[in-house]
Amino acid sequence: MKNKKNTRMCAVCRERGEKESFFRVVRPAGGTEGEARIDPAGRMPGRGAYVCKREKCIAGAQKTKVLARCLGCSVPAGLYEEMKRTLDVL
Repeated sequence: MKNKKNTRMCAVCRERGEKESFFRVVRPAGGTEGEARIDPAGRMPGRGAYVCKREKCIAGAQKTKVLARCLGCSVPAGLYEEMKRTLDVL
């Protein structure tokens, strides 16, 4: 049996993979902002959701508003743009 310690699932396509192949989007715990943000280190406290590092999944997350439903908070449009810019760098 494989070690599933670092396995995560994309909120859009539902594919599983290594933690490093996903963006973690988090709603900060106890924060008053109420807005989701990207967690580059993957360690921020709060409710988190994962999205594949693929343009198709980022566009799907924006279109279906799946992150807002998963996290229970608003997701700024700039967050999706930031994920796309990160893809261009990779």
